[in-house]
Amino acid sequence: MNLSSRQLRAFVALADERHFTRAAERCHQTQPAFSALIKSLEDSAGVRLFDRTTRRVELTPEGKLFNASALRLLNDLDAVMGDLQDHVAKRRGRVSIAALPSLAAGWLPGIYAQFHAQFPGIELQLHDALLEPCLDLVRRGTADIAVAAKGRDMTGLIAEPLCED
Repeated sequence: MNLSSRQLRAFVALADERHFTRAAERCHQTQPAFSALIKSLEDSAGVRLFDRTTRRVELTPEGKLFNASALRLLNDLDAVMGDLQDHVAKRRGRVSIAALPSLAAGWLPGIYAQFHAQFPGIELQLHDALLEPCLDLVRRGTADIAVAAKGRDMTGLIAEPLCED
């Protein structure tokens, strides 16, 4: 059986709406195209999934069984696609860090090298600055994060301690 996500989404829409026209609209299809999609699903499955009259649409016992599985499959498919998109998003982009001069020269180069080896598609920028300019770079949006001590005014910033000296 060759089952598509389009067929699954159409099936679930019809199971929810119990009305061909509303389900077709929900799936952004014409009613005849939607009906043909449901028919192709039933033909592929070799079983009627819906009992239809001119006034109502109801799931058959097989349709009820299929509905639970269809919902699970669609949830799994959405999760897989979300995971894939998250993975791709981590492979491209830009990260800008403002850091104190001692950290920018001593601690960060090794971390940058490891990060770049793992995520070569992400551009890394480093702003070497003293404490208050580091925090100002983050406030202005020029830097995504600052690796520095807490400043006098931390308004609008969230601090996470990394280490104590």
